[in-house]
Amino acid sequence: MLPGLFAQQGKKTLAVKRIQFYGLESMNGSSARKAFGVKKNSPFNPDALPQNCTALLRAYTKAGRPFTRIDSLTYMVLEDSSGAVIDVYISEGDKISAGEMLFTGLNKDETEHLRDRFSIRPGRKLDVAKIERDIDLAITDFEKRGHPFARFDLEGIAFDSLKQNNLNLKWKAAPGPRLIIKEIQIIGNEITKKSVILRELRIKEGDVYDYNKVSQIPSRLMKLGFFRRVEPAQVFLARDNEGGLLITVEEGNTSKFDGVVGYTPGAGEEKGYFTGLIDISLGNLFGTGRSLLAHWQKKDQASQNLLFHYREPWIA
Repeated sequence: MLPGLFAQQGKKTLAVKRIQFYGLESMNGSSARKAFGVKKNSPFNPDALPQNCTALLRAYTKAGRPFTRIDSLTYMVLEDSSGAVIDVYISEGDKISAGEMLFTGLNKDETEHLRDRFSIRPGRKLDVAKIERDIDLAITDFEKRGHPFARFDLEGIAFDSLKQNNLNLKWKAAPGPRLIIKEIQIIGNEITKKSVILRELRIKEGDVYDYNKVSQIPSRLMKLGFFRRVEPAQVFLARDNEGGLLITVEEGNTSKFDGVVGYTPGAGEEKGYFTGLIDISLGNLFGTGRSLLAHWQKKDQASQNLLFHYREPWIA
C-alpha cells in the first residue's frame, strides 16, 4: 500500500475499502462507523475527515464521555488505486454522570419545584438533550404562571468534590416580570376591523399575561374563516412589568360569485323567459365579521328558487 493524498485518481473516484477503529471500549465498531459517517464502499473524501472526527466526538459527548479524544487518523490508497483504507485511533475518556442541578435567583420553594420536575438525577447518565428539554419545560412553566420572559443561563460547570465523575451544573434563573398586557398590536388586517379581531381574542388590555389564551390566538382567529394565515403572537416588554402582544395575520378571499344565465325565446304568443343559477357569498362584510348569502335558481317559466341568508355575530 502507498500513502494516499488524494481521493481521486484522474476522473476515478476512490471507494472506502475498510475503516478500522482502535481503542473502542464503550462503543462498538458499527456504532462508531455510523457516528463517523463513513461506510464501506462509500466515496472517499479526505477533505471531509475533520468533520467526520467532530461528529464521532459529539456522539461520545452525548453518550456521557466528553473527554474522549482522537489521537490520530491515517489513510492509505491501495497500490492498485482501487480504494482507500482508514484507521482511527481513539482514547475514550471516563464516563461522566449527572451531578446536582444548582439554581440561583429563585427562592427555596421554586428551587425544590424545579428539581422535582427535572428528569435527570445525580449519578445517572449525563444526557444533554434531556437537560435542554427540562430547561425548556421550566421556562414554559414560568410562562404559564404569567412570566413570558423567564430565562435560565448556564453559570458554571464543576465536578463534584466527593464524586469525581459527577458533573454539577449551576444555572442562573431570571423569571422576569409578571406581565400586564397594556397594548395589543395587529398587523396585516387590511379589511377586517381591529375591534372584530380583539373581540375574538378574549384578551383585554390590562389583563395579566395568560399563556393558554395567548397560545390559542392562531386557532381562534383561523376559525373565523377570514384569514389565510395567523402567526403565533409575539410578546414584548415596554417598561417595568407592562408590555403587549403583536399579532400578524394574512387575510384570505371571503367573497364568492358564481352564476350562469340563459334566455329561452318565446313561441307564438308565449313570452320568452330567463333561466339560470346565481350564488353570491359575501363573508366578513365591510370587515365587520358579518356574512351575506344570496341564491337564485330558475329552471323553467313556472318556478324559481330564492334563498337569502344574513349572519350577525356577537349580537349581544
